[in-house]
Amino acid sequence: MKISTFVSVLALGMFVSSAAFALDAAAPAKPDAATSTKPDAATAAKPDATTSAKPDAAAQKARAEECSKRADAKGLHNRRRREYREECKKGKEDKDINIK
Repeated sequence: MKISTFVSVLALGMFVSSAAFALDAAAPAKPDAATSTKPDAATAAKPDATTSAKPDAAAQKARAEECSKRADAKGLHNRRRREYREECKKGKEDKDINIK
């Protein structure tokens, strides 16, 4: 009795999961760039990677290292150190950072 119930539930589960994956496969294909001469609105509105407002990785790394040195100088550890570094990396000055 238990084995037949297990097999029934297993078969039902496989049927339901295969139906869920079939929905992804049935999604309409995007048109090729070679066949379309006009850019669509979605691609035309995206900014280039060179014009993004994010600071570069080297500047972020330098800022993180500076904040780590400042946390070391203050003798902070564990949660207080993590919170201090998070606020420091946001550009806050020591007087503006309140760590409890």
